[in-house]
Amino acid sequence: MIGRRAASHAAVVLLGLSVGIACDPIEGTPLVRAPVNACPEHACELYASAERSRPSCNGGRCDVGRGLPTYPFTVVVNVPDTSFYAPGRTFLLPKSDFEPASATASPRACAPPCIQLPPLALTEGKYRVTSKAAADVGFPLVLDDGTSLPVRVTDIRLEGDGADFAIDGGLPVDPLFAKSRRLRQSREGPFEVFHQNVVPVGRYLRVLDPEPPYDAYFPPVAREIAVAEPLADDFVLGAAETPLDDESGDTRRTLVRRTGGLAGWRVWLEDTRTSRRVSSIRTLSGTEAEARLDTFRQNAQGASALRDGIRVVVAPPASWLGVPELRSELIGGQGLRPLVYPALPEPATVRGILATGAQGDLTGVPATLTFTSDALRLPDGTTQQLLVYKTSVSTDASGGFTTVLPPGNYDILIDPAEGTGFARSRERLDVTGSLAKTFTPKPRIVATGRAVLTDERPLGAAEIFAMPSRFDASSPEPRPRPARTLTAPDGTFTLELDPGMYDLFVDPQAGTGYPRVVLTRKVLTASLETIADIRVPPPTRFSFTLRDFNLTLSGNPIVRAIVRVFAAPQADPGARPPPAIEVGRAMTNEKGECEILLAQQPR
Repeated sequence: MIGRRAASHAAVVLLGLSVGIACDPIEGTPLVRAPVNACPEHACELYASAERSRPSCNGGRCDVGRGLPTYPFTVVVNVPDTSFYAPGRTFLLPKSDFEPASATASPRACAPPCIQLPPLALTEGKYRVTSKAAADVGFPLVLDDGTSLPVRVTDIRLEGDGADFAIDGGLPVDPLFAKSRRLRQSREGPFEVFHQNVVPVGRYLRVLDPEPPYDAYFPPVAREIAVAEPLADDFVLGAAETPLDDESGDTRRTLVRRTGGLAGWRVWLEDTRTSRRVSSIRTLSGTEAEARLDTFRQNAQGASALRDGIRVVVAPPASWLGVPELRSELIGGQGLRPLVYPALPEPATVRGILATGAQGDLTGVPATLTFTSDALRLPDGTTQQLLVYKTSVSTDASGGFTTVLPPGNYDILIDPAEGTGFARSRERLDVTGSLAKTFTPKPRIVATGRAVLTDERPLGAAEIFAMPSRFDASSPEPRPRPARTLTAPDGTFTLELDPGMYDLFVDPQAGTGYPRVVLTRKVLTASLETIADIRVPPPTRFSFTLRDFNLTLSGNPIVRAIVRVFAAPQADPGARPPPAIEVGRAMTNEKGECEILLAQQPR
């Protein structure tokens, strides 16, 4: 009888759903198992806690107020590709843009709570060279003064106008890219090579990388630009104000020797912090080759020598296997002559298996193994740290792998496939010749916890995210992988994690009326970890309308933009400000409106 009743009830539900689908628009999945923020059912006083102000009932829901949160924050707006205004662009809006005192005076503010996005600006420019600069770098053809070269353009946002901006602090702003095109300045004029990009106003690091074959002679150019209006960015390498770092090339000449030959090998200079190439890239030949590596604005202050923080790289042809690069950091601008690439022993074949179980009864584990050399071994048995080799290999279905490595000492990052239950780990390997090796993966941590409201009701159907913490960037341990799960109806959750430091995010189900809560710097290393109850309070309701930039009108609504709020966790006394963390997000509707539910500052 119970079974027939259940089947009959299910049929009625399915019939209702089919009628609804046929007649009404789909409005989303009904909330299940998740408590809803509702004043009539739950008195607001039950939400009070020592951490929060006493909430009140507003529009049938409990909150601690409307308007701006008390802590500093930055709003990141990702405009969709379908927008007429700034498609695919990202804007950064500091808290000051939303404050009533500045909103009335700001050119970006319409009637509060309405915010206009900053304006866009067309940047147009050239990478030009003088005939003397072309001759100085050894370009084989005669170029007229002012010849423009095809380049790849990268614009990296540096910072905004206010103290709330901190691009290095974790805000998600991707570089903007462009390439040169052949255009005419006038209908009758000759074709010239221009680059164009449309960017939000602000400050940028602009990097111009000459396209092949020009990159073999002319250096990349990186310099700061300020974009406040349409910008004509006309750069001339070799002009009085923008000369080559060393026009004679005396301090930029390197000598490379390799007994086995240098045909197809390349040499260049790069920044040690960013690994960005800062010089021309030269192709070598013979067994001894001299090459000039020209740079722009890479000198030490007040000197003609290269600054610190630069290394020279000698690399084999890209198709070669088992042959390392030579990387030598320059000290006081010295170290370019001579660069001797030593003779090396034959590469070794390394076979192995990643598996669990006893010998003779092993179960293979799918994974990726990345081998990075610490020091490679020379034929006389000594080691050389300037030689660097890195390669990755994936295991087969039985956990086996085969690779070729130059003899030496290696750090191995073992990255088991998701779902295997094994954690990222590191191993050490000394390769003196061909060998076979068995690695045993380490099990992941099992972390359990519970999400509740401040009135002690369990928070079911909430998403739990464990994200590797940026605070842990200097850890010698491998960076852990992110993980996610849902809370059960009783608010409990279980996560399988790599050992490491995490930021934990609790995202209540959409529509429940509760905010995201972020807990930072949770170090999880034991095989079983119990996380203290995570309490989700009533929100601060932060709402506004988003419109495009228009000097005379209030602008058109920005529809379906992703709006995210970032705030920095509280810093330890005297410590560097921590990276910003996303504390809330929403999507604008067809009127450009959005409401973001915010909790306290990340802690």
